[in-house]
Amino acid sequence: MNKWAIVIGAGLALFPLHNKFLTDLTAREGVVFLFLPALGFILVMLGAFLFMLNHWQKVNESGLGNRKVYIPLSVIAFAVMLSGFAYDSINTRLAIMAVGIGLFVLYVVSRILGRDMFLPMAIGACIASVGVIIYAALFKVFPNGGFLFENNYDIVVGYVLLGIALMVHKWQWVLAGLALVAMFFSGSPEMFLPLGLIGVAMLIRKDWSKKVIKAIIPLIIVVAIWFSFGWGKQLYSYAWAIVQDELPATIVQDGLPASGDHEDVTGKGYGSLTYRLVVIKEAMTNITPFGEGYKMTWETGSPNVHNVPLVLIEQMGYAGIIAALAWLWVTIYCLVKTKWKYVWLLIISLSVFDHFIWSQMGLWWWVIVGVSTAGVLESDLLFKQIKQPKQLKEVI
Repeated sequence: MNKWAIVIGAGLALFPLHNKFLTDLTAREGVVFLFLPALGFILVMLGAFLFMLNHWQKVNESGLGNRKVYIPLSVIAFAVMLSGFAYDSINTRLAIMAVGIGLFVLYVVSRILGRDMFLPMAIGACIASVGVIIYAALFKVFPNGGFLFENNYDIVVGYVLLGIALMVHKWQWVLAGLALVAMFFSGSPEMFLPLGLIGVAMLIRKDWSKKVIKAIIPLIIVVAIWFSFGWGKQLYSYAWAIVQDELPATIVQDGLPASGDHEDVTGKGYGSLTYRLVVIKEAMTNITPFGEGYKMTWETGSPNVHNVPLVLIEQMGYAGIIAALAWLWVTIYCLVKTKWKYVWLLIISLSVFDHFIWSQMGLWWWVIVGVSTAGVLESDLLFKQIKQPKQLKEVI
């Protein structure tokens, strides 16, 4: 197990964890001493640059990969760098330029380090899953992101599903069963599209065996128990309101109301779908040359586009239009040309109605591109066991 892969992988696992409880726990007199996303970002970027410096020969031998991949990636990285001019501060501009370079470096390094980088992410996904289950059972708060993600019930879906899908292993089906139970208890509307697409893909690929039954037995048991106590309606009332484009009832978290962002931002009582269309229309009709500037997070209450290609345009302006097309090209290319079908289906589905694949989990995308295009799996089937080759072959 490569130590560089574990260090960078640990950073990737920590980077999306915007946990208020842990942040407040380490704060003294208004100063935060341990912010997990910052720690994760440092581990990822510092690890990638140090690996490149210490193993330049390996980097040189591996190269940049297929030009159909690295050219559009370089376009995206350059657009990120240009977006720094949206800020007045010279320091901010330089920082964003450095991040743009770092993202491309992360892709290059990931081609060499490979699947070992995904182990910490899978561990994080398992911990997040258990946290959602226990949190829901104890506090009856729906929807919820568990102990790790608190009221961020959307990103927990991407974190758990992607983290487990990336861990291609003979026992992956067991983790899939855990993820299904966690998704049920999350009550998040974000889970329906990705799980639906994965289900259809499994049918098309005939990816089934007796393990399917074993994986869903825990889900059947908890569903039966939960609905027998009459908690099922409460669990999915929020998701049902989203589907009907109605204003969801106030979510109560830790004894306090935690309304959806569409209520907090607009104050006009839009349903979730209408709200997102309003934000998209506003953002796409007010595109500036350098956009709003690249950022991985937003301040609380600030409206943002919930769609990855469109958020690239929002952040990077005119260059973002080209970057969005490049992002779509790379994503679809990886879906078609690599064997990581479930992972790329998840990425596509999670990018339709949200932005965290580009923002809070944005570093993951560059790593997944690097690993999936540098090596070919024999198969990523969940329930039909296929022996994986020891050596990964480069995609041609």
